[in-house]
Amino acid sequence: MWEEVVKGIFPEEIKTKDGRVVVLKILEPKDKDKLLEYFLNQISEKEISLLKENVKDASIVTKWCENINLDRVIPIVAVLDSKIVATGSLHRREFGWSRFVGKIRVTVGLSYRNIGIGSKIVGKLIELGKLLELDSIWAETFDVQLDAQKILESYGFKKEVVIRNIAIDEQSNLHNLLIYILRLK
Repeated sequence: MWEEVVKGIFPEEIKTKDGRVVVLKILEPKDKDKLLEYFLNQISEKEISLLKENVKDASIVTKWCENINLDRVIPIVAVLDSKIVATGSLHRREFGWSRFVGKIRVTVGLSYRNIGIGSKIVGKLIELGKLLELDSIWAETFDVQLDAQKILESYGFKKEVVIRNIAIDEQSNLHNLLIYILRLK
């Protein structure tokens, strides 16, 4: 079901605040090397320590690229000048109560922040959630990710849960996990 919806939307060109054209497209197996290069060069060690998986591990990136299932995860990459500059994904379960809840994840490369790419990816993931008739979308951020919080709040996400001192970064600093929810229905 998701695959049909997705194929009609991507690729899509977006304009950044500084006028550059970025292409949003679905991640493909051939993107493996560019995706690994992105994570190695555009995401800080501190941010990587707060992600769910070690994205600097080539085997993890290979697994993602070779096992794409659009009915479970819609992985989007933003491409500028043949380089991946940001990522986004919409995740869902196929069974149970959570099949009506989408979870989104977004990363933006250090050199490509504050020009609107992350915001446009969040908007596109919300659009997909509506097309797929999800009831709500869930996003997680940490207390130090202020730009992400502003983007989510600008789209109407509400901070529903704060889990205090749950995450530890690479310098042993504790961080609060913030769970944001956007009700679509």
